[in-house]
Amino acid sequence: MTWTSLSADRLSCWFAPLRLRLARLGRRQSRFHHASEISQILLNLMQDLQQHRALSGAVLDGRTEFNSELEATELKLQRFLHALVDYYGNRHPIFHSAQWRIVLGRWESLRNNWRDLDFHTNITVHSEVVLGVVGILQSLANSHCDDLTQARARIIGRWPILIEQLGMLRALGLHALCHQNLLEDARLTGAIADYLRDARQSLEEVEGDTRSMVVVRSQRALRRVAWLMDGNAAKYHPYTYYEEVTAVIDDWYGLLRSRIRADVDTQATGQQLATN
Repeated sequence: MTWTSLSADRLSCWFAPLRLRLARLGRRQSRFHHASEISQILLNLMQDLQQHRALSGAVLDGRTEFNSELEATELKLQRFLHALVDYYGNRHPIFHSAQWRIVLGRWESLRNNWRDLDFHTNITVHSEVVLGVVGILQSLANSHCDDLTQARARIIGRWPILIEQLGMLRALGLHALCHQNLLEDARLTGAIADYLRDARQSLEEVEGDTRSMVVVRSQRALRRVAWLMDGNAAKYHPYTYYEEVTAVIDDWYGLLRSRIRADVDTQATGQQLATN
């Protein structure tokens, strides 16, 4: 029997299962791409919120050298949120959730009032916004575990916790360097010690997910924080500390994005929103 002698009906029967599998694969790829894209958008937001927290704390401490970077970060955040709502507001149910509305409401209140807050209140309110985004990322990872694969869902659920602990060490350590007499403040030193302990534990837990050099750089950064708190703060400039810890945090974001990216274009979409 030749191909030309086969009836159209028989060919259709042969190829129907293949078409079905390809259609299912296409839908799964589409869901994966969408979940990956939303995850990265939320990571961009979290990164900018953390940076705003550290910079605003430094400005409240009277460090004017952080003013221009703070203004740029705040403007970027506002443009990003407006673009996100316009572009994604009707494309994913997570942006209709109570979690998302709480994050937006808290940020709007904070954006308009943070300059009237004391340092610790400012840090606390910022952290509520950041942790709100972390919670949304975890919800997304849980609800789209099959679409993302379990490995991706696991790191989306776990790595932001470590990144937030590093972010708090950046903000609190910068505060300590801006006012070195505060190193005698048990409230501040106790908080830094707690975040150091938690970050070390989180680093051990995520180390199995990656053998990247970012783990080594993170360990080095945590040792530096401990060294600073051990009576060496006078040897370190606040801006140098900010840049060094920020570099480690940015490395984690870069690695996480690369691990969950569906394709090259996904990262470009997030960056386009951030720069519009």
